[in-house]
Amino acid sequence: MPLEQREKIILFVGRVHPEKGLDILLDAFAKMPSEILEAWKLYVIGPAETKYGGGGDLYLAALKRRSHEFADRVVWIGPLFNASELDHFYRRAALFVYPSLADRGEACPLAPVEAMAQGCPILVSDLECFSDVVSDGINGYRFNHLTPQPSQGLQEKLTALLYQPEKLRMAGLEAYKKAQDYSLDRIAELYLQDFASLL
Repeated sequence: MPLEQREKIILFVGRVHPEKGLDILLDAFAKMPSEILEAWKLYVIGPAETKYGGGGDLYLAALKRRSHEFADRVVWIGPLFNASELDHFYRRAALFVYPSLADRGEACPLAPVEAMAQGCPILVSDLECFSDVVSDGINGYRFNHLTPQPSQGLQEKLTALLYQPEKLRMAGLEAYKKAQDYSLDRIAELYLQDFASLL
């Protein structure tokens, strides 16, 4: 869906766990200029239940307390495991944000690539696992999560992007192109090439 037809939604999809940086995202969202905060909403999709790798009910409650002053701007969807339902949100959102702090043990997460496949521009933390997927300023954006105040850096990047919709539009187009490298057809083709090279 073209960016101009998307809703003013910042979307997070992933486990609701401390290593995913949701506290940083909420702090950054709270510091946005008032005209942005009044116009945009933050949607959080993902499980908090520990059986699904979430941080548990107490962590979810702490996040909700953290956002109580702007609770009407945050929508907690909960877990969604149906691909078509997730695609619906990726197509609605104008920006996907994944502020993971997991410097170790984070393989390339699927959610950012899923968002890219629906033409949704993305903003991710500066983890090494994103190096092959996100070219900063071309098919997405990255922010430095290792600064003393990462939420401030995220807020500044978010604000700059939301005031420049043309940059988001171009990043969304490039994100869609890049995501094709991870399509089933493309992956199958690469496997066949590898198998052929062994024969």
